[in-house]
Amino acid sequence: MRSLILMLACFSSLALAETRQDYVILYKEKGTARDKRLTRFTPYRSGYFDRLYQGKLTDKEVASLKRRRDVQKVEGVHEISFTSIIPNQAQAFSQDPLYKWQWGVQNQGQSTTSDIDDIRSRRVNGVSGIDIGGPQTLNNLEEQMKGDVLVAVIDSGVDIEHPDLKEAIFKNMAECDAEGRVRFRPTDDRDQNGHIGDCHGWDFTKDNGKDGQRPFDDQGHGSHLAGILSMQRDNSLGGRGVSQKIKILPIKVSHGQSSGSGPGVTPESFTDRVAKAILYATKMGAKVINLSLGWPRSLDTAYLREAVQEALRKNVLIVAAAGNNHSESPIFPCAYQGVLCVGAVSVDGNLAEFSNYGGAVDVLAPGEQILSTYPQKLTPSFFSVVGYEIKNGTSQAAPFISGLGAVLRGIFPDYSLDDLKAIIFSWGLKNNQARESIFGLSRATLDLRPADFLIYPNFKEGEELEVSLTDLSFQFPLSLQNLGIDQTQVEIKVEVQADGVSLEQDSFSFEEWKHGETKAIHLLGHVRELQVKSQMSLRVKVGALVFQKRIVLVRGFEGEEVMRLDLPKTGINYLVPQKKGHASQLRTVQDFYRSSHSPEYYAIKTTPTSSELFLFRPDLSTNPPSMRMVQATNPIVGRLLNFYQLDLNYDGTNDYLMVYMVQNQTQRHLVYTYLDSNLRPLFGSQSSLIFTPDVAVFDPAHMAILPVRTKFGLVAALGFMAQGKIPTPDKNPDPFIREEGPSSHFYYLSPDFEKGIIVTRIVDNYKLLQELTDRYQLEWQEKILIVGPLYQSKTLFHAHKAYLQFEMSDGLQIRRATVELGGNFSTKTSDGPLSSLPWAGQLSIPLTRLTNEGTQFFGGTGYVSMQNDTLGSAAFYGQNGEALARFSLQHPLERDHVLGLLAGASRGVSSYLFYQTKNNLGVIVKEGGRQQTHLHSIDRVSFLPGQVFNELFYPVVSGAGADAMPAFYVDATQLNAGRIYVLKASPQGLESNLQASIGLSQRCLALNPVSVHNFYHFVALCAKESTPGEFEMRFLPMK
Repeated sequence: MRSLILMLACFSSLALAETRQDYVILYKEKGTARDKRLTRFTPYRSGYFDRLYQGKLTDKEVASLKRRRDVQKVEGVHEISFTSIIPNQAQAFSQDPLYKWQWGVQNQGQSTTSDIDDIRSRRVNGVSGIDIGGPQTLNNLEEQMKGDVLVAVIDSGVDIEHPDLKEAIFKNMAECDAEGRVRFRPTDDRDQNGHIGDCHGWDFTKDNGKDGQRPFDDQGHGSHLAGILSMQRDNSLGGRGVSQKIKILPIKVSHGQSSGSGPGVTPESFTDRVAKAILYATKMGAKVINLSLGWPRSLDTAYLREAVQEALRKNVLIVAAAGNNHSESPIFPCAYQGVLCVGAVSVDGNLAEFSNYGGAVDVLAPGEQILSTYPQKLTPSFFSVVGYEIKNGTSQAAPFISGLGAVLRGIFPDYSLDDLKAIIFSWGLKNNQARESIFGLSRATLDLRPADFLIYPNFKEGEELEVSLTDLSFQFPLSLQNLGIDQTQVEIKVEVQADGVSLEQDSFSFEEWKHGETKAIHLLGHVRELQVKSQMSLRVKVGALVFQKRIVLVRGFEGEEVMRLDLPKTGINYLVPQKKGHASQLRTVQDFYRSSHSPEYYAIKTTPTSSELFLFRPDLSTNPPSMRMVQATNPIVGRLLNFYQLDLNYDGTNDYLMVYMVQNQTQRHLVYTYLDSNLRPLFGSQSSLIFTPDVAVFDPAHMAILPVRTKFGLVAALGFMAQGKIPTPDKNPDPFIREEGPSSHFYYLSPDFEKGIIVTRIVDNYKLLQELTDRYQLEWQEKILIVGPLYQSKTLFHAHKAYLQFEMSDGLQIRRATVELGGNFSTKTSDGPLSSLPWAGQLSIPLTRLTNEGTQFFGGTGYVSMQNDTLGSAAFYGQNGEALARFSLQHPLERDHVLGLLAGASRGVSSYLFYQTKNNLGVIVKEGGRQQTHLHSIDRVSFLPGQVFNELFYPVVSGAGADAMPAFYVDATQLNAGRIYVLKASPQGLESNLQASIGLSQRCLALNPVSVHNFYHFVALCAKESTPGEFEMRFLPMK
C-alpha cells in the first residue's frame, strides 16, 4: 500500500508539473509563429490580430516564449464568472438567491471584473465594510421607522408587475380600481390632482397629458433604481433593497425613443417633464425624490430651479446622481442648492472610474457592478437571470442614499432636511476625501446622532469667477453652514493653490457658531497677470476638516484688444436664438483651403414660402473695421444643409456652393446651387442641379475635390469616401462578374448640366483596379481595398490633382499604392508611404508649421496602428507624402480608450500630435528622440437620454511669430452656456491661461474661431446693451 501511495504521489507531482493552460501570444511581426502548438487567435484580419496566436502551454514554455525577441506579449486566458461579480463563499444573511451578488448592501469581499479592452479584463477585490451599512444595520433601522415612506423615482418608469417590486409599488387608491389596479380607460379625475387615473404614478412622456396611467419601464433604468430602494427581501426570489418600508412612486420622464428626434423627445421637453414630475411627486406626498439624471448649465431653466425649490420648501429630500463622465464639472440638479449629490465608489472603496467628483458632490455610495431588478419583458445584457441586471453608474449610487434618507425620514418624521442630511453627512465624515466629495462614502450605522463638529462650505455652483480687467481682481462669496452642535472659536483657513493668484485675507475666526447657522465669508482675490493659469483649486480648512473645489477664472469679452464690428440693422433679429442653449443662426462659411484672409458668415431668413440667404463679409484690415452684406438673388425653397466657399470653375476667384434639401409630399431631393462671388448664379439658368442620393451618403470627413469636365469647362466636384454600391456607369460590363454588396469606394458628385442633375460616380472602378492588378502583378486571390484620400492642399487643388491610397493583400502580406488623379482623371501610380509597415488606418488631419517668421497652415495624412485600445504607433505625412514625424502612442490610462488623431504641428525641433480618448484630450510632445504625453480632461454631460453634451475642440494657433504655439480652441458653451477658451501646447503640457479664458455674457453667443491674416481670433455675436435691437461682432486675438 505504501508503494502505491508513493507512486500516486509521483504521478500527481508529474501531472502538476506538466499542466497546460490557455495562453494568448502576441508576436511583434506577423507570420513569425512557427510552433505547431499555436493556432491563429481569430481569422479576422488586421495588423493586430494577424500577429495574435493562442495555445495550451506549460509554465516552462511560457517562460521560454517571454524570452524570445520576436514575442511582444504573453497573456493568460482567465475564467470569468457568469456575471461580472464573483461572490464570496461566506455565509449569506438572506434567503434570497441573488443576495450574495449585492456587494453594495453587504460587502463580504466579493470581486468584480470589468473589461480593459476586447481581450483584457481587470479583477477588483472587494473590501469588507465598503457598502451601505450591511443587512443587520439596515434591518435594525427599519424596525425604528414609524411607517412607510414614499420615494418618487423620476426616471424611465418601473416594472410595476415585477414579483420582487410589486409589493413596494405605491397605490393611489382614490384612482385605482377595487383591486388596487389601474382602471380601464378612466375618464374622471377622482383626487382632482390633474392626472386622470394615476393609480401607480404617471407617465409624463405621453404628449396629450391624459394617457399616462401606466409608467411602464421600456429601458430598464428606473426599475433598476426601484430595486435598489425596495426590492423585497426573504422571498426566495432575487435580492433585497435598502428597506421594505419604502414605497415606490413611479414617474416616467424618458422612454426608449428619447434618443431620436420624434415629438416630445428634445432636451427642452425633457427638462419640462422633469419639472412637472418633481411637482407631481411633491403633490402626491413623496418624502424623497430620486433623480438619477442630469443636464448641463446650458439647459438649466428658471422653472426647473423653482420646481426643485418648491419641493425643498415642502421638506422633500431630493437626491441626485453626480454624473458618469469622470469630471469635476458640476451638472444639475446636483449643483442646485439643497440637493444631495451622490458620486460612486467601486467594490474596493476607491472612487469609480466613471464617477464625477469635486466640490458639488456631497457623499459617495456603491455604484459599480450593482445587481438589481430589471423589467421582465427586456433581456438583460450582463446577468443570466431574467428580471435582474447588473449596471454601473452614479445612477445606481443615488438610490442607496435615497433609501437611507427614506429610512431616516421614517424614523424622524418631523426632522428638517438639514437634520436628515446631518446624519447622512456624519456617516460619511470619517471617509472625507477633499478631492472626490465633501463627505465620502456614507455608510449607515445605528448611531443616529450627527457629528458634534459639522461645519462645511457650500460649494454648489460658483465654479467660474470673472476677473476684472481693470484691476485684475475677483470676488468669491463663500458660505458655510453648521449642522453640528453649537461651536465657539471656529478657525477657518482658505488657500488658493495656483501660482500668481492670491487672497487679500485667508484666515477667519468666529467666536460662536450656532447649530443650523450659515455664515458668509467674502473672499477678495487678485491675479498677477493675464498669463496665469485659468484653473485653480480652492482649499478650505475648517477645524480638522479639509474641503476642496475647482475654480475656473475667466475674463470678459472686453478690453482694448477687442475689435468690434456693427452688423447691418435690417432684418438682423433672426440671427438671435429664442431658446437658451441654442446656437446663433449666423454661421461661418466653410472655406476648404483658407483661401480668404478674413472670415465670411452667412444666415438664412425664413419666410412662409421660402428662405433668403445673406452673406456677411467683414474687413478687419480697415480702421475702423467694416462689414458688407450680400443677399442671394435666388430664394431657397428648402432647408439649407451646407454652404461652401470654393473656386468652382477654376478661374482663380472664390465662388459658393449651396446645398439644400427639398422635401414635401411629392418629392424629396437635394439641390446643389452654384453661385459666383456676389451670390449670383454661376452658370446662368443651369446653376441649380437636382441630386437624389441613391448609392452612397455624402461624408465630409474624408474629402478631396476633383475637376470634372462639363459644357462650362472644368467644374469642381466633391469627392468623398463612403460605404455604398457601385453606380451603374462604373459597373464591370462582364456578365460573369458577380455584383457584390455595399463596400468602401471613393465617390464623386459629377454635375450634368444638360440634364440638370448630379450623378454619383466612383474613382476606384473596375478599370483602375485592373491597372493596379497589372502594375503589381497581383494573383487572383489578392484583394485590392481603397484606404482613402490623402490630404489635398490648395496647391494640389489648383493643379487639378488628388491622391488616393490603396492596399493590396493576399492575407499574409500587405502592399500599398498611391494613385495620383490628374486632369481628365488621368492616373499615375507609385508605392504608398509606409508601404511596409502594419498601419491599420489613415485619415486627413490639419497640420501646422510654426516659425518665427510666420505660421504655415497646411494638411497631411495621419496614420495610426493600435496594438490595443491605448497602445500603438502614429505618424503624419505632408501633402506630398513626405514624412514629418512618427510617435509612439502610449496612453497612460488603460481603460481610457484612444478614439483617434486630431491634429499635428511642429516648431523647431519639437513635434506635436493631438489625439482624443473617451475622457481626455492628449498631446504627445516629441523633441529629438524623447517624447512626453500630457492630458487634459474633457468635460462632458451624458445624463439626458440619447443626448451627449461635450466640450468641442478645434485646432488653432495661439499667438504669432516667436510666440506662436499649437493649440486647441475649446467651446464649452454646450455645458455652461458661457465659456470659450484655448488650450495651448508646450513642452510642459496643455495649459489654458486667463488671457484666453473667455466668459461670455448672456448677451453674447460664441461663433467659430477664425484666422485673420494668419492670426487666430475668438469671435462672438453680441447684442448691444446701449441700443436694443442692434448687434455687433467681436474679435479677440488668441494669445
